[in-house]
Parts: sequence; C-alpha cells; structure tokens
Amino acid sequence: MNAFSVFVFLSFVLLQLLFGHRMLVRYREQAVLSPGQVASIVWAYVFLIVVLAWLFQSGFSYLVLLFLVLNFALLKLESVLLRFREKGFRTEFQKFMSGVLLQMSGGISLRESYFDELDSAEEKYRSDLRKVGEIVFFSQQIAPTKATPFVRAVSTELQFANTYPHYARTYLNCYLEVLKKEDDFRRRSGQALRQARAQSGVLGVLYLGILIFVVSNYGWRANQSIVVSSVSLYFVGFLVSKQVLRGYKWKV
Repeated sequence: MNAFSVFVFLSFVLLQLLFGHRMLVRYREQAVLSPGQVASIVWAYVFLIVVLAWLFQSGFSYLVLLFLVLNFALLKLESVLLRFREKGFRTEFQKFMSGVLLQMSGGISLRESYFDELDSAEEKYRSDLRKVGEIVFFSQQIAPTKATPFVRAVSTELQFANTYPHYARTYLNCYLEVLKKEDDFRRRSGQALRQARAQSGVLGVLYLGILIFVVSNYGWRANQSIVVSSVSLYFVGFLVSKQVLRGYKWKV
C-alpha cells in the first residue's frame, strides 16, 4: 500500500466521520436519540472503520460502495426516527391532555393545569410539551417553522382555547376526540396500505424472477425488444397504481 493509497483511505474515513458527526448532532438537536443510543452508534462507527480497513485491502470499489450505503442509511434513519418520535409524541400528547382536562374539571385554569400535569408526562417528551406550553401561554406567537406540523397544529388549538377560557374545556374535549378519530383512521388506512405494498412487493419479486429466467435461458439479444417493452410497461403500471392509491378516497 503506497502513500497515496493511504492518504485516499484516511481522507475517506475522515469525511465519513465528519458526516456521521454532523448527523449525530442533528439527531441530538431534534431529540430523536438518547445519549446511550448516540454512544452505541459511536462504537458502531469504530467497528466500521476496522471493517473499512479490511475492505480497502480487497479493492477501492468496495470502500466507495460501503460509504455510499452507510451515508444513505444515516439519511434514511433520520426520517424514520423523526416519524416514530412524532407518532410517540402524538400519543403522549393525548394522554397528557386527558390529565389536563381532568384537572380543569376541578375548576383549575388551563395554564395551571397544563404546567401541573408536566410532572406526570413521560420524560422523553416532557421538554417538547414544555416548549409548546411556553409558546401558547407566554410568547403568544405561532410555533416556529422548524416545528413539526403536529406541534404547530396543537399550539394553534391551545392558543385558541386559552383565548376563550370559558369554553376551553369543551373545545379541547372535542379536539381530543378528533385526534382519536384521526389516529383510528390512520391505523386502518395504514393496514390497507401495508397490504397493498406487500402484494406489490410479491408481484415485483415474481416479475424479477421471470425476467431473469427469460434472459438467462433465451438470451438478451434475441428478446431485447420484448424485455425492454415488458420492463417499461411494468414501471408504467407501478407508477399508475401508486398515483391511483394516493388519490383514493378513504371511507371514514
């Protein structure tokens, strides 16, 4: 291994570490990972560096491929973690607001009930709930644009309820019922979407198997036009079915 190869390898490792560090900082800022989870990922990075050193002996292409796969996984992981966190916060918010409404039934104001109930909230989401409370009851401003759509929505609803304290409890009760119905709808529609995707995946695997069988047994050149037409029609059908599924009107 010459000096230039070592320099290229170390440069790739450094770039990967910088990218990984930036992603971990974003995870911590968005509170999608706990300190323990961040430590686990750091140890995984150390292990990957050892693997990279071994792969570099086998060829530079393997090194580049692993970098691309790892970077894609980090980017995809962020969206997955944010989705799970928002889903968890949505569930915790409904449980939290049920406790707030219970206190309000005893004659306590919305603001006092909200901050008293914070101690009973799950620690993982307590800081988010506190930020929402500060926006609603102290700043009287809309939620920041970097907040999730759900946080902006609940902040708006709580601000409206806080503006009309005599109707706050009734209004928030109705809002919680709406959230429960939305969650039930999401659950039922999600099941239908998962079934459709599973069927599409099975058909895709079968199609790929038949395509490989035809090309390997009858040759590519002899069936080039048929294969190209078949693949084109398959992707057109896939895109059309995806568009139809997006525009489908679910029955609530």
